[in-house]
Amino acid sequence: LAKDMLSNKRTYDVAARIGGEEFALILPGTGPNRARLVVERLLAMFRTKPILCEGLAPFHVTFSAGVTYTRGRGVTPAAMKDLADLALYDAKGQGKNRVSILRSADEEALIKATMVRREEKQFLFSGGT
Repeated sequence: LAKDMLSNKRTYDVAARIGGEEFALILPGTGPNRARLVVERLLAMFRTKPILCEGLAPFHVTFSAGVTYTRGRGVTPAAMKDLADLALYDAKGQGKNRVSILRSADEEALIKATMVRREEKQFLFSGGT
């Protein structure tokens, strides 16, 4: 997986092993939909790759991934890692071999702040009366 991550990332992306069987892929300037596509492409590649171990028949493995994102407004790297962990557990809870996305709290707040409320929609679409 590490080799696949390294060979399929952009020059300014960061791929790292966090520990044990956990890896991170940092994709600057990438939104959640594009990030999901990147990770799903890695997952598709990896699930078809035979794992060769001496004395064993070739086998295949999969992984689950948690994706999170922020627009960089004061979210710490530790908070991002924690949110990615929550997304990973969500993916595993949905049956493994999948990708789950969770927004950071600042993204949730931005979405709520920019949403048009029902009474605003009524005003806008009724001609302002």
